[in-house]
Amino acid sequence: MNKRWLSYGAYSFFIWFGSSCLASEATDWDELSPTMQKTLSGFSAHWNTLTDDKKQSLQTAATRWLEMSDGQRAEAQKRLERWKTLTPNEKTSVRKRYQQFKNLSPQDKEKIRTQFKRFSNISPARQQRLKQRWKNLTPEQKTRLKRQIKNLR
Repeated sequence: MNKRWLSYGAYSFFIWFGSSCLASEATDWDELSPTMQKTLSGFSAHWNTLTDDKKQSLQTAATRWLEMSDGQRAEAQKRLERWKTLTPNEKTSVRKRYQQFKNLSPQDKEKIRTQFKRFSNISPARQQRLKQRWKNLTPEQKTRLKRQIKNLR
């Protein structure tokens, strides 16, 4: 796989989803470890033109990328490929929902994660039926259903 694609992929994925890891403080290319340089090789030509914040973000993303297992990297690459297929409006919508999620309480975040896991564990055919059923509802029906679900909690 193209190393440049991996570098940009790692950057895009982790900047979007954030990172809790702290990267090194190095700002000059020569101060980066050989492993970090290899991971960030797609940025080497214009590294010195980047802001310190951008460099720090890239280093943080690269650190997180390097700590991933092969399976985690494959999943990240799949998400990146999916992201690339989204329209600008869809990307805006995803960013908005992500921001809303970040602002939720820890309890609400956990509820959403639990529901997502439940949905993920049902068969793809059933998932598709549920998605289609939701899509076919009128806005009023969706609002009513959301209220009913909220009242169940």
